[in-house]
Amino acid sequence: MPRLRTDNSHLWLKVRLRAEELDRIAKPQITVVSAYSGEGLLWREVARVRPDIDLVITKIDKRKVNVPGLIFGDNRRILPGLNLDGYDLIDLDAYGWPHEQLRICAENAPNVPVVTTIISFPRGRVPHDVLRGCGVPTDWEVTAPFLMQKQRWDWWDGYCAHLGYRWEKSRYSEDKGMSKRYQVLRRAPPPMLP
Repeated sequence: MPRLRTDNSHLWLKVRLRAEELDRIAKPQITVVSAYSGEGLLWREVARVRPDIDLVITKIDKRKVNVPGLIFGDNRRILPGLNLDGYDLIDLDAYGWPHEQLRICAENAPNVPVVTTIISFPRGRVPHDVLRGCGVPTDWEVTAPFLMQKQRWDWWDGYCAHLGYRWEKSRYSEDKGMSKRYQVLRRAPPPMLP
């Protein structure tokens, strides 16, 4: 069964989550990396609801779309070449699990908040890297893939914690049989010593 692409389904939810994060950043000009930019509809809508903020967006997408200033290519190759630490916000609005991109952000911009979209397909698998980051042995995944998928959000939370992130805000939706999670991630503060 082919996967249905649902460009910007639940757009209002994505826009609201990003607008709330812009309020938290609280600067007159905010720089954003949109790693799955597409035609830029999401950030155009954010700019429409927040005209008081000057948004400077670096747009990346692997699809050839006619968008001025778009960096065309695989974001896993482009992100490490950018000075990610110089941005105010990183947007990973993915069609799946942006686990590789989140790892790049953790390595290159540990203090920059990341807003994500994760889409889990009903018969899809939790990515190997996510499970490895949670310490799950390979044979568990092979013998119980359904159980791994059933607990997908627990594994995602564990992976984020493994990278040093905690989620600030999180929203869920179901769309055409797919589970979607929208969230803002920040680095967890270091533990307090006694």
